[in-house]
Amino acid sequence: MKKSQRYSINFATNTVTVTKAFLEGASQMGTKDYNTMMELRSLNMRIVPEVVRHPNRKANWTIAKMDRYVEKFGSADTKTKYAEMKASKPYPSVWSWFVATFPEYRKGRKTNNKVIQMPMRDEALGAKEA
Repeated sequence: MKKSQRYSINFATNTVTVTKAFLEGASQMGTKDYNTMMELRSLNMRIVPEVVRHPNRKANWTIAKMDRYVEKFGSADTKTKYAEMKASKPYPSVWSWFVATFPEYRKGRKTNNKVIQMPMRDEALGAKEA
């Protein structure tokens, strides 16, 4: 559904997908959205709200990226703990530990009054710019 569309009809699945804004407008009698909703209901199709999916914010931080970050900014103890966690724990546990240990990972890290920003692409694995 395009951003400007408030509803879309899918005859293959016999559904009408509506946006949150359209539902709010249709909840008030006498409005244009209300009248449109009444017409859509007369089609005897299922009316379903649009599902908005948010990107996974963890997806950018692979184990390889965390490896590089810990190698560059971690102390000896942190590197040892990270290696143990990575070997014995699943990704969500490693990710939680990484976020707790390096809260500044998204902003970049200040070193000698310079901000060092870690790259978001994993060049070491050969990822190409899109």
